[in-house]
Amino acid sequence: MVYAFFIHSLDAPTVFLSYFYTPEGNNVHQPKRQEYIVNQVLDDFRYRALCDRGIDNRIGETYDGTVKHLAQKEGIFRVPINSTTELYFSQPKFILWRRALGALYTLVIESDENRLLASNFLSLFGKVLSDHFKLISVKSGGPSSSNINPQNPSLGLTPTSEFFMRPEEVIVLLQHYLPNGQLLFLSTQFSKHVKANITF
Repeated sequence: MVYAFFIHSLDAPTVFLSYFYTPEGNNVHQPKRQEYIVNQVLDDFRYRALCDRGIDNRIGETYDGTVKHLAQKEGIFRVPINSTTELYFSQPKFILWRRALGALYTLVIESDENRLLASNFLSLFGKVLSDHFKLISVKSGGPSSSNINPQNPSLGLTPTSEFFMRPEEVIVLLQHYLPNGQLLFLSTQFSKHVKANITF
């Protein structure tokens, strides 16, 4: 069972979208729980970035924006129950994150959940959102300058573009690919089926 899903900033605890799937997740501690999870992910993301930077320096490569973009693509860590976390969780959790479209996609799952399925969801859902909002851009007359990342045009949409100005469409897609917090065996055929049947 998936406990929660977030889309948030790479460099600050700014949450663009959050969705908790359990009563515990939505209790009175929800704001602090969300803040704790996002901060833990950002700490892991930064730690991996520093590790990658150290490796790049040792092999004599320049750590520039290109290298940084290729690094810290995804991560996973376990949250145990201790004096800090017992306020937020009744059971240990695994947290998976993936960098895509200029943001971090984070999935919080139960310790007995299939982590390969969770990782596959994060990988596919980023592509689903990218394809969906590129289609919107084409239908509305082509991509505008606000949809282009000036540092890397190939990245396309950024968190400040219409991608995050249409949260209701993200939620609709989320309900199809992660119905009620249940991980599915996702494939390109499944994705094509959803695209053919979903309407906005």
